[in-house]
Amino acid sequence: MAGRAKATQSHQTSKRMEYNTSREKLILPEYGRNIQEMVRHAMTIEDRDERTRCAATIVKTMLTLFPRLREDDNYKQKVWDHIAMMADYKLDVDSPYPLPQQQEASVHPKEHVPYPMKKIRLRAYGSIVQDMLDAAVRADTEDERLQIAAMTAIYMKGLVLQNGKETNAEDRVCADMSDMTNGALQYDFAEMTDYLPEAQPEARQRKQWQQRGGNRGQRFNFRNNRNQRGGNRKNNKRKW
Repeated sequence: MAGRAKATQSHQTSKRMEYNTSREKLILPEYGRNIQEMVRHAMTIEDRDERTRCAATIVKTMLTLFPRLREDDNYKQKVWDHIAMMADYKLDVDSPYPLPQQQEASVHPKEHVPYPMKKIRLRAYGSIVQDMLDAAVRADTEDERLQIAAMTAIYMKGLVLQNGKETNAEDRVCADMSDMTNGALQYDFAEMTDYLPEAQPEARQRKQWQQRGGNRGQRFNFRNNRNQRGGNRKNNKRKW
Protein backbone atom coordinates (compact mmCIF):
# COMPACT_ATOMS: atom_id res chain seq x y z
CA MET A 1 0.00 0.00 0.00
CA ALA A 2 2.79 2.40 0.89
CA GLY A 3 4.58 1.71 -2.39
CA ARG A 4 1.38 2.23 -4.38
CA ALA A 5 0.76 5.56 -2.59
CA LYS A 6 4.28 6.75 -3.39
CA ALA A 7 3.87 5.79 -7.05
CA THR A 8 0.55 7.65 -7.24
CA GLN A 9 2.07 10.72 -5.62
CA SER A 10 5.05 10.75 -7.98
CA HIS A 11 2.72 10.35 -10.97
CA GLN A 12 0.65 13.35 -9.85
CA THR A 13 3.83 15.37 -9.26
CA SER A 14 5.10 14.59 -12.76
CA LYS A 15 1.79 15.82 -14.17
CA ARG A 16 2.11 19.12 -12.34
CA MET A 17 5.76 19.67 -13.32
CA GLU A 18 6.47 21.44 -16.58
CA TYR A 19 9.83 21.38 -18.28
CA ASN A 20 11.14 24.04 -20.61
CA THR A 21 11.58 21.45 -23.36
CA SER A 22 7.84 20.81 -23.37
CA ARG A 23 6.81 24.47 -23.12
CA GLU A 24 6.33 27.02 -25.83
CA LYS A 25 9.53 28.37 -27.34
CA LEU A 26 10.54 31.79 -26.08
CA ILE A 27 10.55 34.38 -28.84
CA LEU A 28 12.74 36.83 -26.89
CA PRO A 29 14.53 34.79 -24.19
CA GLU A 30 16.16 37.88 -22.66
CA TYR A 31 12.79 38.89 -21.15
CA GLY A 32 11.98 35.50 -19.66
CA ARG A 33 8.89 33.34 -19.73
CA ASN A 34 6.80 35.44 -17.35
CA ILE A 35 6.76 38.44 -19.68
CA GLN A 36 5.80 36.24 -22.59
CA GLU A 37 2.97 34.69 -20.56
CA MET A 38 1.73 38.20 -19.72
CA VAL A 39 1.67 39.06 -23.42
CA ARG A 40 -0.21 35.86 -24.17
CA HIS A 41 -2.73 36.74 -21.50
CA ALA A 42 -3.21 40.21 -23.00
CA MET A 43 -4.09 38.57 -26.32
CA THR A 44 -6.99 36.70 -24.68
CA ILE A 45 -8.70 39.89 -23.43
CA GLU A 46 -11.69 40.67 -25.61
CA ASP A 47 -12.19 44.33 -24.71
CA ARG A 48 -9.83 46.50 -26.78
CA ASP A 49 -9.45 49.27 -24.19
CA GLU A 50 -8.69 46.81 -21.42
CA ARG A 51 -6.28 44.98 -23.70
CA THR A 52 -4.49 48.25 -24.43
CA ARG A 53 -4.22 49.05 -20.70
CA CYS A 54 -2.83 45.58 -20.09
CA ALA A 55 -0.20 46.05 -22.80
CA ALA A 56 0.79 49.43 -21.33
CA THR A 57 1.17 47.77 -17.92
CA ILE A 58 3.42 45.13 -19.46
CA VAL A 59 5.58 47.88 -20.96
CA LYS A 60 5.98 49.51 -17.53
CA THR A 61 6.82 46.13 -16.00
CA MET A 62 9.49 45.46 -18.61
CA LEU A 63 11.08 48.87 -18.03
CA THR A 64 11.06 48.24 -14.27
CA LEU A 65 12.60 44.77 -14.52
CA PHE A 66 15.13 45.81 -17.17
CA PRO A 67 16.15 49.43 -16.44
CA ARG A 68 19.00 49.23 -18.94
CA LEU A 69 16.44 49.52 -21.71
CA ARG A 70 16.13 53.21 -20.88
CA GLU A 71 19.71 53.79 -22.02
CA ASP A 72 18.75 53.28 -25.67
CA ASP A 73 17.20 55.94 -27.87
CA ASN A 74 13.46 55.53 -28.45
CA TYR A 75 13.37 52.81 -25.82
CA LYS A 76 9.58 52.96 -25.41
CA GLN A 77 8.98 52.32 -29.09
CA LYS A 78 11.46 49.46 -28.96
CA VAL A 79 9.65 47.83 -26.02
CA TRP A 80 6.31 48.12 -27.83
CA ASP A 81 7.92 46.47 -30.86
CA HIS A 82 9.17 43.63 -28.65
CA ILE A 83 5.67 43.10 -27.28
CA ALA A 84 4.36 42.83 -30.84
CA MET A 85 7.05 40.26 -31.62
CA MET A 86 6.19 38.16 -28.55
CA ALA A 87 2.52 38.30 -29.58
CA ASP A 88 3.46 36.96 -33.01
CA TYR A 89 2.30 40.29 -34.50
CA LYS A 90 -1.32 39.50 -33.58
CA LEU A 91 -1.78 41.96 -30.71
CA ASP A 92 -4.51 44.44 -31.63
CA VAL A 93 -4.06 47.44 -29.32
CA ASP A 94 -3.95 51.22 -29.53
CA SER A 95 -0.20 51.61 -29.36
CA PRO A 96 1.36 55.10 -29.13
CA TYR A 97 3.76 53.93 -31.85
CA PRO A 98 3.10 52.11 -35.13
CA LEU A 99 3.58 48.42 -34.44
CA PRO A 100 5.75 46.46 -36.87
CA GLN A 101 4.26 43.92 -39.21
CA GLN A 102 5.48 40.38 -39.64
CA GLN A 103 6.49 40.94 -43.25
CA GLU A 104 8.68 43.89 -42.32
CA ALA A 105 10.42 41.97 -39.53
CA SER A 106 11.04 38.85 -41.63
CA VAL A 107 12.87 40.64 -44.44
CA HIS A 108 16.37 39.20 -44.89
CA PRO A 109 19.15 40.62 -47.01
CA LYS A 110 19.38 38.98 -50.40
CA GLU A 111 23.14 39.14 -50.62
CA HIS A 112 25.32 37.21 -48.21
CA VAL A 113 28.14 38.96 -46.41
CA PRO A 114 31.37 37.83 -48.07
CA TYR A 115 33.72 35.94 -45.81
CA PRO A 116 37.41 36.71 -46.37
CA MET A 117 39.18 33.68 -47.77
CA LYS A 118 42.62 35.26 -47.63
CA LYS A 119 45.48 32.89 -46.89
CA ILE A 120 47.41 33.73 -43.73
CA ARG A 121 50.91 32.34 -43.40
CA LEU A 122 50.92 32.39 -39.58
CA ARG A 123 47.32 32.20 -38.40
CA ALA A 124 48.20 32.92 -34.75
CA TYR A 125 48.74 36.60 -35.61
CA GLY A 126 45.53 36.97 -37.61
CA SER A 127 44.81 38.79 -40.83
CA ILE A 128 45.31 42.28 -39.36
CA VAL A 129 49.02 41.70 -38.77
CA GLN A 130 49.38 40.28 -42.27
CA ASP A 131 47.69 43.36 -43.73
CA MET A 132 49.96 45.68 -41.72
CA LEU A 133 53.06 43.88 -42.91
CA ASP A 134 51.85 44.00 -46.51
CA ALA A 135 51.33 47.74 -46.11
CA ALA A 136 54.89 48.07 -44.78
CA VAL A 137 56.24 46.24 -47.82
CA ARG A 138 54.29 48.53 -50.16
CA ALA A 139 55.55 51.70 -48.39
CA ASP A 140 57.23 54.25 -50.64
CA THR A 141 60.03 55.36 -48.33
CA GLU A 142 62.28 53.53 -45.91
CA ASP A 143 61.18 55.77 -43.02
CA GLU A 144 57.53 54.91 -43.57
CA ARG A 145 58.39 51.22 -43.90
CA LEU A 146 60.32 51.26 -40.61
CA GLN A 147 57.53 53.11 -38.83
CA ILE A 148 54.84 50.61 -39.86
CA ALA A 149 57.15 47.67 -39.13
CA ALA A 150 57.93 49.04 -35.64
CA MET A 151 54.25 49.42 -34.69
CA THR A 152 53.49 45.94 -36.04
CA ALA A 153 56.46 44.40 -34.22
CA ILE A 154 55.33 45.80 -30.87
CA TYR A 155 51.83 44.43 -31.44
CA MET A 156 53.23 41.04 -32.47
CA LYS A 157 55.38 40.90 -29.34
CA GLY A 158 52.30 41.39 -27.19
CA LEU A 159 50.56 38.51 -28.96
CA VAL A 160 53.58 36.24 -28.53
CA LEU A 161 53.80 36.95 -24.80
CA GLN A 162 50.05 36.50 -24.42
CA ASN A 163 49.86 33.15 -26.21
CA GLY A 164 52.88 31.50 -24.65
CA LYS A 165 55.97 31.90 -22.53
CA GLU A 166 58.70 32.91 -24.93
CA THR A 167 62.16 33.67 -23.58
CA ASN A 168 63.22 35.36 -26.82
CA ALA A 169 60.00 37.01 -27.94
CA GLU A 170 61.79 39.72 -29.88
CA ASP A 171 63.80 37.23 -31.92
CA ARG A 172 60.63 35.26 -32.57
CA VAL A 173 58.86 38.39 -33.83
CA CYS A 174 61.69 39.30 -36.19
CA ALA A 175 61.82 35.77 -37.60
CA ASP A 176 58.05 35.62 -38.08
CA MET A 177 58.01 39.06 -39.67
CA SER A 178 60.60 37.96 -42.21
CA ASP A 179 58.69 34.74 -42.86
CA MET A 180 55.35 36.49 -43.37
CA THR A 181 56.85 38.95 -45.87
CA ASN A 182 59.04 36.42 -47.73
CA GLY A 183 62.19 38.16 -46.48
CA ALA A 184 61.14 41.67 -47.46
CA LEU A 185 61.25 42.95 -43.86
CA GLN A 186 64.44 41.93 -42.08
CA TYR A 187 65.02 44.28 -39.19
CA ASP A 188 66.37 44.00 -35.69
CA PHE A 189 63.77 44.55 -32.97
CA ALA A 190 65.85 47.14 -31.11
CA GLU A 191 66.46 49.02 -34.35
CA MET A 192 62.73 49.30 -35.02
CA THR A 193 61.69 50.26 -31.49
CA ASP A 194 64.47 52.84 -31.19
CA TYR A 195 63.29 54.33 -34.44
CA LEU A 196 59.81 54.72 -32.98
CA PRO A 197 60.39 55.80 -29.33
CA GLU A 198 56.84 57.09 -28.81
CA ALA A 199 55.51 53.57 -29.37
CA GLN A 200 57.77 52.18 -26.64
CA PRO A 201 58.83 54.87 -24.13
CA GLU A 202 61.29 52.62 -22.33
CA ALA A 203 63.58 52.75 -25.38
CA ARG A 204 63.86 56.53 -25.08
CA GLN A 205 64.43 56.27 -21.33
CA ARG A 206 67.11 53.65 -21.88
CA LYS A 207 68.96 56.00 -24.21
CA GLN A 208 68.77 58.84 -21.69
CA TRP A 209 70.13 56.64 -18.90
CA GLN A 210 72.96 55.45 -21.14
CA GLN A 211 73.90 59.01 -22.07
CA ARG A 212 73.90 60.08 -18.43
CA GLY A 213 75.82 57.02 -17.31
CA GLY A 214 79.25 58.50 -18.10
CA ASN A 215 78.61 61.70 -16.16
CA ARG A 216 77.28 59.71 -13.23
CA GLY A 217 80.41 57.60 -13.18
CA GLN A 218 82.63 60.67 -13.16
CA ARG A 219 80.63 62.21 -10.33
CA PHE A 220 80.75 58.98 -8.36
CA ASN A 221 84.56 58.74 -8.75
CA PHE A 222 84.96 62.38 -7.74
CA ARG A 223 82.90 61.77 -4.60
CA ASN A 224 84.94 58.70 -3.74
CA ASN A 225 88.19 60.59 -4.13
CA ARG A 226 86.89 63.44 -2.00
CA ASN A 227 85.78 61.01 0.71
CA GLN A 228 89.19 59.36 0.67
CA ARG A 229 90.91 62.71 1.06
CA GLY A 230 88.64 63.57 3.98
CA GLY A 231 89.43 60.27 5.65
CA ASN A 232 93.14 60.85 5.28
CA ARG A 233 92.84 64.27 6.85
CA LYS A 234 91.00 62.85 9.84
CA ASN A 235 93.65 60.18 10.30
CA ASN A 236 96.41 62.78 10.13
CA LYS A 237 94.70 64.93 12.72
CA ARG A 238 94.40 61.97 15.05
CA LYS A 239 98.10 61.15 14.66
CA TRP A 240 99.04 64.73 15.37
